[in-house]
Amino acid sequence: EHLARHQLADLFLDTVPCNAHTTARDALRSGVPIITIQGDSFASRVASSLGQIASGVFITESLSEYRLLAAQKPRIDVEWISQSEFPKNFYQLLGRISHCDFIFEKSCTEVKSAFEKNSQDAVRLLQEAVNFLQIGNVNAGRLKLLESLKLDDSNNVTRANLALTYALEGEFEVAIQEYKELYKREPNTVQHAYQLAYCFEQIDEMEPAIDFYRQVLSSEPKHLKASNNLALLLSKQKRFENALKLIVSAMHNHPDNQMLAGNILGILNEAKMFEKAIGQGKQLILQFPDDLNVINNYGNALIQKKLYREAVIVLDSALSRGLERIDLWYHSGIALRGSLDFAEAAKRFKRTLVDDP
Repeated sequence: EHLARHQLADLFLDTVPCNAHTTARDALRSGVPIITIQGDSFASRVASSLGQIASGVFITESLSEYRLLAAQKPRIDVEWISQSEFPKNFYQLLGRISHCDFIFEKSCTEVKSAFEKNSQDAVRLLQEAVNFLQIGNVNAGRLKLLESLKLDDSNNVTRANLALTYALEGEFEVAIQEYKELYKREPNTVQHAYQLAYCFEQIDEMEPAIDFYRQVLSSEPKHLKASNNLALLLSKQKRFENALKLIVSAMHNHPDNQMLAGNILGILNEAKMFEKAIGQGKQLILQFPDDLNVINNYGNALIQKKLYREAVIVLDSALSRGLERIDLWYHSGIALRGSLDFAEAAKRFKRTLVDDP
């Protein structure tokens, strides 16, 4: 009866930042497509993990993209799975999350090997840890992982989960030590290099972050987040030529990715290449009319070239459609002030202060 009700729905709108777990499973099992926003934590990437392997999950990276796709009401062709097979398949898929995942089921072979090689207590503790992590109880999960490693320090699956718990809690220095050990043991595992790059970036250790992002790209040249993050780091160091070359290549590999679209305009603005940003922005805003980064960075480029009226049109068009963000209010105020509309500009600045006094 419960699953029968699911079949009456046209679409499952996933929650953020904590995705559906069992409810997502029930939706897919009933043939209901899921729209989700992919985040950076385990809890916000559950549906995305299914979407990489199973059909029926539509992955977005922003609220505007989420809204736009939901309005289109996508549908899927249902391939029914028996009641006995579905839960098993679902939980096998659940652990396989790109770039940020708890990987108890890193591979069937490795888990089988763990059962054969490790003590039963260590494996039991690992499973208990993953159970805690999957419901968001990071502290309890970490304690179980530490207990498991005391019994079997060689288990890389356990150590990878432990490293991720430190990273998710902002303990990046500790996470780095764990990932270094994993990288030493498994130097060809791209995931370890990516996590090291990300953790170094969070503590402003830019050079090792850049080195590890480059190692990721040497193995996977089309790695989306490594390309994006490295381009932004190079831009911070004012190495704009390299940053632009990298992000343009990434856009060629991922032409429909709006994260890259917004960031290329941001880098062009940082490089004070405002005319190029305007030219690029005219194209990208047609492709991504609801992306707030594209809108804001295009509007800012227009402001820098003193094209205030054009900037007001771009920014107000977004605000009038309910696409609100503090920097849109602020930049619209700057554009209105440049257009000598001081009264309206004052309203925008007051609205900005509502969000950030």
